Amino acid sequence: MLGVSTIYRRWSTYVIPLIISFCISVVVAHQAKNIALSDEDNAQTFYTFTNGLSEYKYERQEWKTRILSNALAGRLVRIVEAAYGTTDRNVVLPRAAALWSFFWLLGTNVLFVIVDRERSLLYSLGTFTAIMFAFTPGIGAPRVYPWDMTSLFVFSVAVILMKLHKEEWLLLLVPIGTLFKETALLLVMLLVPSADIPRRRRLFIGAATIAIALSAKAIVDVVTENPSPVFTMTLSDGPTTPRYITNLQAILAPPAWTTHPMFVNAGLLASLLILPMADRRVGILKVIAVLFIVGNFLFGNIVEYRIWFELIPLSLYGIERCFFETVPARGAPVPADPRRS
Repeated sequence: MLGVSTIYRRWSTYVIPLIISFCISVVVAHQAKNIALSDEDNAQTFYTFTNGLSEYKYERQEWKTRILSNALAGRLVRIVEAAYGTTDRNVVLPRAAALWSFFWLLGTNVLFVIVDRERSLLYSLGTFTAIMFAFTPGIGAPRVYPWDMTSLFVFSVAVILMKLHKEEWLLLLVPIGTLFKETALLLVMLLVPSADIPRRRRLFIGAATIAIALSAKAIVDVVTENPSPVFTMTLSDGPTTPRYITNLQAILAPPAWTTHPMFVNAGLLASLLILPMADRRVGILKVIAVLFIVGNFLFGNIVEYRIWFELIPLSLYGIERCFFETVPARGAPVPADPRRS
């Protein structure tokens, strides 16, 4: 029979991470509320789907594929409008952005508590640090868009699948995640280091996942009359300087201790890149990070630090494997995971 102290200890290992997760989500929601009115694009993105598909067709082409994020955010905006009895964006948008950030972050943290309560604080506190870096006024170009928190959630679920050795479920996650934000396509690469799935089966799952995800994206692009189906990203905003030039200027600018791109995700990305390469899983995380960096360099504004949220859970998983698990030397046999016994 379990003693009182043992029961209390087991109970507390769930309750304490949940309390911290809730409090962290409240703080992030407050910060999202503070920056919601900082840029017109914040309102534009949250309101893209509030008037249905007929007006959604006229949004920016790189936004339209993210239809699940936009549709859910638009629904939330309408709920907030009804709750407060106003359509004033100055009232509605900050509250909608706060609620949006709160629930997606809390959901992300709760998943980690359920799956691995002993290490969930690493993920909740690490994620909190990176988000606050991106949401702090004066650091880069703070923005709050609907698809940032949803893509963070999707990538966190992918990490959980890796932790549970259930990578075959990427076949379902990636196509859905692609309609939140197309960066989810990179998650297919997480099949590469999976020793639990035979190689031929991994190839089949990977090919099927990409085919389904691209098909879903193409259907949305056709329905929303996207001028560039499947490949929807743009290299610049109109006839202006290409983004890669602007990003290169940001990198070569004199380092600022609070705003330079080297501090992406409050140092988590830099940490991932310099972690030891002994482990195949850590290696594939690095590959995804490099591809992500190239993509953001070409198509994004790298000092809008919200665009790096997807790499937060990947970085934390790499840190977990290198600091809290036994990572064998290259070529050495991989020890059994005691939590799977």
